Amino acid sequence: MKSTSGWRRAAVPVRRSATSSSGQHAAATAGTLVVPVRPRPDPVCLDEDSHWEILHQCLSDTALPLDIRCAGAVLFLFGQEVTRIAALSTDAMAVRNQETVLLLDHVPIRLPAP
Repeated sequence: MKSTSGWRRAAVPVRRSATSSSGQHAAATAGTLVVPVRPRPDPVCLDEDSHWEILHQCLSDTALPLDIRCAGAVLFLFGQEVTRIAALSTDAMAVRNQETVLLLDHVPIRLPAP
């Protein structure tokens, strides 16, 4: 086996191939690999009445934790994905020109007065 200390000390970084020689051999001798696509379930949709009922609950039910109410309202009002809602920080709410705005992907959305 060759020593690797020489290339570690080289002034110019050395890049190794992402595939090893055995991996290249396997790719050359194997047939076509077919990977089936995992079927995605049909999206579950709410009817319009349920949508508004849950939104109303998010806006008015003080028994729910505030963070859940806010996330639900953003989900139902603006159609944001849950992962994007979870990534929001308190900086996403701001007051600009005496108006409260919600910043979604750097786009300010004016919110109505309480």
